[in-house]
Amino acid sequence: ITWLVETKSSTIVEHFTFTLNHQARRQDLSAQTVHVLAHFVYGNSTRNIVIADLQGTPAHLGGRDVLVLFDPMTHTPKGDSGIGDFGVQDIESFIRDHKCADVCRALGL
Repeated sequence: ITWLVETKSSTIVEHFTFTLNHQARRQDLSAQTVHVLAHFVYGNSTRNIVIADLQGTPAHLGGRDVLVLFDPMTHTPKGDSGIGDFGVQDIESFIRDHKCADVCRALGL
């Protein structure tokens, strides 16, 4: 028998966006940073990729408290990036829902 042991992970999961819903629920720095990541990906993919279902869990890595993002979904114009790609429908929901906050503006997005 072989066991793979991982240090105890947090059971806290913070949801930042969902499929077809990209509205910011909070305005703290962590939330703004996650929304900036989504905006950056959209802009730097020539508006062809939206990341959604952004969620994270707090962790302590390398002596620092961090937020580890996991389980993102991608949405593309053709809807062919994988299971759960809602295509243009989710891209349009990102355009409708995303509101630039201080961090977006500071980065010139």
